[in-house]
Amino acid sequence: MAEKKLKRVWDKQVKIAFAVVIAAVVLAVPVGVTVTMNRMYNQVSAVFQSGAEGDNLSIQNDLSARAAAAVNLTAVAKRYLDGDDEAILSVIQAAKALEEAEGPSAKFAANEELDEAFTKLYEALEWLALTEKDSQYREALQAEMKSRSVTISNDPYNQCAEEYNQRLDGFPANLLGKALGLKRAELFVAPANS
Repeated sequence: MAEKKLKRVWDKQVKIAFAVVIAAVVLAVPVGVTVTMNRMYNQVSAVFQSGAEGDNLSIQNDLSARAAAAVNLTAVAKRYLDGDDEAILSVIQAAKALEEAEGPSAKFAANEELDEAFTKLYEALEWLALTEKDSQYREALQAEMKSRSVTISNDPYNQCAEEYNQRLDGFPANLLGKALGLKRAELFVAPANS
């Protein structure tokens, strides 16, 4: 009798232990996916902000340098044009919009606007009698804009974002992603709705 009772208790404990193990496995998968994918997402974001090596060789740094170069061109332009000139104001607004843009695709669009505004002001200054120093500075600023554009086009951010998105599309993240609130990484390209 005691043996039967002991066997029933043992069987019950085995079933409880088995249920605990199954529950732990079931809970571990979503927790593991969430932790892993959030860590990867944060790494991708860090590449955009601080560079792949954390050395500030990043798209964000290049965009800030482009905005600064564009604003510096307005300082030159104000010596020859009215401060309220449309071309000057366009550059200032575009630089501000770039700095305030949130997310890679919004920053991409703002960068395109800045490039257009910068080019118009750069070309407007071509026909004015700039001093030699201002003329050289104008050329240096254009070289800075082009150089930063080339650096941006070779930045590894989009590749990192695509790799993350592929992982998000794979199992088990593809089944759990929406339920866990996992986000896709934005690419530094034109926004989808433009």
